[in-house]
Amino acid sequence: MIQQDSAGEIVEGADGKTRDQRIVDIFKQYLDDEEMGVRIESLKDDTVPAMALFSEQDRRMQEMVRMMGQGMPMAEKGPTLLVNSNNPVVRNILDLQEKGSSEDAAMLVAQVYDLSMLTCKAFDQDRMASFLERSNKLLARIEGE
Repeated sequence: MIQQDSAGEIVEGADGKTRDQRIVDIFKQYLDDEEMGVRIESLKDDTVPAMALFSEQDRRMQEMVRMMGQGMPMAEKGPTLLVNSNNPVVRNILDLQEKGSSEDAAMLVAQVYDLSMLTCKAFDQDRMASFLERSNKLLARIEGE
Protein backbone atom coordinates (compact mmCIF):
# COMPACT_ATOMS: atom_id res chain seq x y z
CA MET A 1 0.00 0.00 0.00
CA ILE A 2 2.89 2.38 0.71
CA GLN A 3 5.38 3.00 -2.05
CA GLN A 4 9.00 3.88 -1.37
CA ASP A 5 9.65 7.45 -2.53
CA SER A 6 12.98 9.05 -1.72
CA ALA A 7 12.07 12.29 -3.57
CA GLY A 8 10.24 13.52 -0.47
CA GLU A 9 13.42 13.29 1.58
CA ILE A 10 15.62 15.43 -0.69
CA VAL A 11 16.28 18.93 0.60
CA GLU A 12 15.37 21.51 -2.06
CA GLY A 13 15.17 25.28 -2.28
CA ALA A 14 16.45 28.10 -0.14
CA ASP A 15 14.31 27.17 2.87
CA GLY A 16 16.30 23.97 3.44
CA LYS A 17 13.18 21.82 3.70
CA THR A 18 12.22 18.62 1.98
CA ARG A 19 9.13 18.34 -0.22
CA ASP A 20 7.36 16.39 2.51
CA GLN A 21 8.16 19.05 5.13
CA ARG A 22 6.78 21.77 2.85
CA ILE A 23 3.56 19.80 2.32
CA VAL A 24 3.13 19.39 6.10
CA ASP A 25 3.71 23.13 6.61
CA ILE A 26 1.16 24.04 3.92
CA PHE A 27 -1.54 21.78 5.37
CA LYS A 28 -0.97 22.99 8.92
CA GLN A 29 -0.94 26.62 7.80
CA TYR A 30 -4.19 26.50 5.83
CA LEU A 31 -6.05 24.19 8.17
CA ASP A 32 -5.00 26.48 11.03
CA ASP A 33 -4.43 23.60 13.42
CA GLU A 34 -0.86 23.30 14.65
CA GLU A 35 -1.74 20.34 16.87
CA MET A 36 -3.22 18.22 14.09
CA GLY A 37 -0.95 15.42 13.06
CA VAL A 38 -0.03 15.41 9.37
CA ARG A 39 1.79 12.41 7.93
CA ILE A 40 3.12 12.28 4.39
CA GLU A 41 3.26 8.95 2.60
CA SER A 42 3.59 7.99 -1.03
CA LEU A 43 0.70 5.59 -1.57
CA LYS A 44 0.61 3.24 -4.55
CA ASP A 45 -2.96 4.36 -5.28
CA ASP A 46 -2.55 7.95 -6.48
CA THR A 47 -6.32 8.59 -6.65
CA VAL A 48 -6.64 9.23 -2.91
CA PRO A 49 -5.25 12.64 -1.85
CA ALA A 50 -5.60 12.12 1.91
CA MET A 51 -7.15 9.96 4.62
CA ALA A 52 -8.21 10.83 8.15
CA LEU A 53 -6.82 8.36 10.65
CA PHE A 54 -8.53 8.16 14.04
CA SER A 55 -7.29 6.36 17.10
CA GLU A 56 -9.08 3.09 17.82
CA GLN A 57 -10.72 4.60 20.91
CA ASP A 58 -12.07 7.60 18.96
CA ARG A 59 -13.30 5.37 16.14
CA ARG A 60 -15.21 3.12 18.57
CA MET A 61 -16.70 6.14 20.33
CA GLN A 62 -17.90 7.54 17.00
CA GLU A 63 -19.54 4.23 16.09
CA MET A 64 -21.25 3.99 19.48
CA VAL A 65 -22.61 7.53 19.32
CA ARG A 66 -23.73 7.04 15.70
CA MET A 67 -25.61 3.86 16.67
CA MET A 68 -27.42 5.77 19.44
CA GLY A 69 -28.48 8.40 16.89
CA GLN A 70 -26.66 11.31 18.45
CA GLY A 71 -24.36 13.88 16.85
CA MET A 72 -20.66 13.53 16.22
CA PRO A 73 -18.69 13.23 19.49
CA MET A 74 -15.70 15.40 20.08
CA ALA A 75 -12.56 13.36 19.79
CA GLU A 76 -9.97 13.74 22.50
CA LYS A 77 -7.39 14.35 19.86
CA GLY A 78 -8.30 15.10 16.25
CA PRO A 79 -7.47 12.75 13.44
CA THR A 80 -4.07 12.40 11.89
CA LEU A 81 -4.23 13.45 8.26
CA LEU A 82 -2.34 11.02 6.04
CA VAL A 83 -1.48 12.99 2.88
CA ASN A 84 -0.57 11.07 -0.26
CA SER A 85 2.43 12.80 -1.84
CA ASN A 86 1.88 10.66 -4.95
CA ASN A 87 -1.49 12.33 -5.66
CA PRO A 88 -1.67 14.97 -8.44
CA VAL A 89 -3.85 17.27 -6.34
CA VAL A 90 -1.28 17.33 -3.53
CA ARG A 91 1.49 18.08 -6.02
CA ASN A 92 -0.72 20.82 -7.50
CA ILE A 93 -1.16 22.36 -4.02
CA LEU A 94 2.62 22.49 -3.61
CA ASP A 95 3.02 24.07 -7.07
CA LEU A 96 0.30 26.66 -6.39
CA GLN A 97 1.94 27.62 -3.09
CA GLU A 98 5.34 27.99 -4.75
CA LYS A 99 3.81 30.17 -7.52
CA GLY A 100 2.17 32.45 -4.95
CA SER A 101 -1.44 31.34 -5.56
CA SER A 102 -2.10 30.96 -1.86
CA GLU A 103 -5.90 31.41 -2.14
CA ASP A 104 -6.17 28.49 -4.57
CA ALA A 105 -3.80 26.39 -2.47
CA ALA A 106 -5.83 27.13 0.67
CA MET A 107 -9.08 26.10 -1.03
CA LEU A 108 -7.57 22.85 -2.27
CA VAL A 109 -6.10 22.03 1.15
CA ALA A 110 -9.49 22.58 2.78
CA GLN A 111 -11.18 20.49 0.07
CA VAL A 112 -8.73 17.60 0.51
CA TYR A 113 -9.20 17.71 4.29
CA ASP A 114 -12.99 17.82 4.02
CA LEU A 115 -13.05 14.93 1.56
CA SER A 116 -10.97 12.85 3.96
CA MET A 117 -13.35 13.71 6.82
CA LEU A 118 -16.42 13.07 4.66
CA THR A 119 -15.35 9.48 4.11
CA CYS A 120 -15.53 8.85 7.86
CA LYS A 121 -18.78 10.82 8.26
CA ALA A 122 -17.17 13.38 10.57
CA PHE A 123 -19.10 16.46 9.42
CA ASP A 124 -21.35 18.73 11.37
CA GLN A 125 -23.89 21.03 9.70
CA ASP A 126 -21.59 24.07 9.51
CA ARG A 127 -18.71 22.05 8.08
CA MET A 128 -21.02 20.57 5.42
CA ALA A 129 -22.27 24.04 4.40
CA SER A 130 -18.68 25.28 4.10
CA PHE A 131 -17.71 22.21 2.07
CA LEU A 132 -20.60 22.66 -0.36
CA GLU A 133 -19.90 26.38 -0.81
CA ARG A 134 -16.20 25.73 -1.50
CA SER A 135 -17.05 22.90 -3.89
CA ASN A 136 -19.25 25.26 -5.89
CA LYS A 137 -16.47 27.87 -6.02
CA LEU A 138 -13.99 25.29 -7.25
CA LEU A 139 -16.39 24.05 -9.92
CA ALA A 140 -17.04 27.63 -11.06
CA ARG A 141 -13.28 28.21 -11.42
CA ILE A 142 -12.88 25.06 -13.48
CA GLU A 143 -15.73 26.09 -15.80
CA GLY A 144 -14.16 29.52 -16.33
CA GLU A 145 -10.84 28.12 -17.53
